Amino acid sequence: MRGKLFATFFALLSLAPLALAASPKPGAPVDGVVPSYADRTPIAYHAEGQGRPAVVFIHCWSGNQGYWSGVLPEVAKTHRVVTLDLAGHGKSGHGRKAWTMQAYAADVKTVVEKLGLGKIILVGHSMGGPVALEAARIMPERVVGIVPVDTLLDADARDPKGEAEFLERMKADLPGTTRQFIPAIFGKEADPQLVKRVADEMASADPAAAIGSMESLIAYDEAAGLKATRAPIKAINGDRRAANLAANRKYHPDFEALAIAGSGHFPQFEKPAEFQKALLETLAAFPAR
Repeated sequence: MRGKLFATFFALLSLAPLALAASPKPGAPVDGVVPSYADRTPIAYHAEGQGRPAVVFIHCWSGNQGYWSGVLPEVAKTHRVVTLDLAGHGKSGHGRKAWTMQAYAADVKTVVEKLGLGKIILVGHSMGGPVALEAARIMPERVVGIVPVDTLLDADARDPKGEAEFLERMKADLPGTTRQFIPAIFGKEADPQLVKRVADEMASADPAAAIGSMESLIAYDEAAGLKATRAPIKAINGDRRAANLAANRKYHPDFEALAIAGSGHFPQFEKPAEFQKALLETLAAFPAR
């Protein structure tokens, strides 16, 4: 019996170097899939880099985590960076029934906890803005800052009739409506090939996820979301439409915004160098906690 125990012990010792060699280096890229707290939908994620707080990037409606690939290398020099595909997008599962901002926030929380992140800054583009607010609501102890990217421009702006008509057009012809409205929200200086590529990608989105997400996004109460958020907010926008700071500060006094000249709704694509500079400066401006 004693001999068997020693044999087992030495066998485990012989495997230890292999186990250590297989461990990823600090900051090495990590890709994985984890079931969401919302409904067990598989959520694909990517992480790389080192540094605190971690920065979690949330993509837009009908986008995917690849929309942030241009800024990750530079941000990863000073922060742990994380991207994910929200349910129904990219490489994540498509079996969700309720495509809500709250369910997407659960996707974010799932990845944050899977990776064992401490304090985080949330960067959310377009639909990612409301998702970031909801994620901050359910992770108040972790979120130390939010960077909306051309989103949350005016918490008081509502157009129920126009929104309802737009949603009906989308339900009737998702690809055609998408190819029509996406070019209209780019800046005038945008490369036509870039505009076409993004519009075509979004037009091919999962219809259930795209329409369900848009319904939830249109119904989302930005004022309530801002009120419920304690973390400071520093937005980076295009200059296609100015942020209404007076309106937003009624609900969140610590709301700041800057605009990138010549950019529309996709500054990370349209003005990548300017966006990267603005993002790095914005991340550095959040108080260390």
